Amino acid sequence: VATLTEAMKLAPSAELGMSLAGAQLRVRDASAAEKSLDDWLAEHPDDVALRYMLANVYLRSGREELAADSLRKVLDQSPDHVAALNDLAWLTRKSAPDKALAHAERALELAPDSPAVMDTAGMLLLEAGQRGRAMDLLEKAARQAPENRNTVFHYALALSRSGQEEKAAEVLRKLLSESKGFAERADAEQLLRSLGG
Repeated sequence: VATLTEAMKLAPSAELGMSLAGAQLRVRDASAAEKSLDDWLAEHPDDVALRYMLANVYLRSGREELAADSLRKVLDQSPDHVAALNDLAWLTRKSAPDKALAHAERALELAPDSPAVMDTAGMLLLEAGQRGRAMDLLEKAARQAPENRNTVFHYALALSRSGQEEKAAEVLRKLLSESKGFAERADAEQLLRSLGG
């Protein structure tokens, strides 16, 4: 961090700014990373990459509204930024489901084979009652990214909502037999209990 801070003083650049903020995050100093990015963006407001990084810093600290605002600014400058479209869709799925689904659909058009994009679009379609399309996307995402336990859980959720409860329970039992944790593990355990274990 000290070396990169000094380098930024001597020859500031977007690449160094990103490296500095990344180093600050690795030493768990999110407020310093945020300040570094804010300082850079104050002088370089059109830097899409660092603005997207700032959105992720906000996400890490649980400030979803600030993250969503940053993602909107990214999309103002770069409307086809797939990661920003996908992240904003997920962040706003409850507050603005129609807009969120539109963002997810656009991300899917741009990156139809991305498991992360398929997962987000699939979940939003599931919530919108489009179970068939949701199932197709979530099954494909889970197959392509089996290491992403949240995605596998989303596939099990789609199975259960589509009446395939036995298969959903089978997917969940396998998922939960692994000792590794994941963000939605408690929800997965609850779903398995509701399906009879």
